[in-house]
Amino acid sequence: MNTLVKECEEHAKDLVVILAGYNKEMATFLSTNSGIASRFPNVFNFADYTHEEMAGILRQTTHEKGFTIDEAIGAEQLVQ
Repeated sequence: MNTLVKECEEHAKDLVVILAGYNKEMATFLSTNSGIASRFPNVFNFADYTHEEMAGILRQTTHEKGFTIDEAIGAEQLVQ
């Protein structure tokens, strides 16, 4: 944590740090150090995706990258 705060201070103009996690755990993480929360002024909360939505995202992304996934594979098999 101290290293992260130090790096954010020393490289504020040329460093981007993105943190991701569950809301409760991220709130706990950001409260562990008095200086860390101010280093992350932008917080975005995303709704949870269903298995079907995650499978759709996976299928779309693989298609865009030139890969294919057998259509017979169901959403629950793609995102376990």
